[in-house]
Amino acid sequence: MEFDPRRAAIIQARLDITRDLDNDARLSFLERAHLRLDLMTALDAFDSGKADANQTDAALDDIRQRMKQCAATA
Repeated sequence: MEFDPRRAAIIQARLDITRDLDNDARLSFLERAHLRLDLMTALDAFDSGKADANQTDAALDDIRQRMKQCAATA
């Protein structure tokens, strides 16, 4: 298996988002659950080939933005 920098970036983004979800006390349990489900859905689509790296990057960026919005309204 060759090193794929796009896949590595997606894996790192997943780790970063998961860490932020775990550490941000401003997010409610329900908000965290919804964001985690969306994260897993995006990653599953990428792993199964239903989404390419660009679509997955966009989905992860959307999740990050929604996390910021949820935290800002807390």
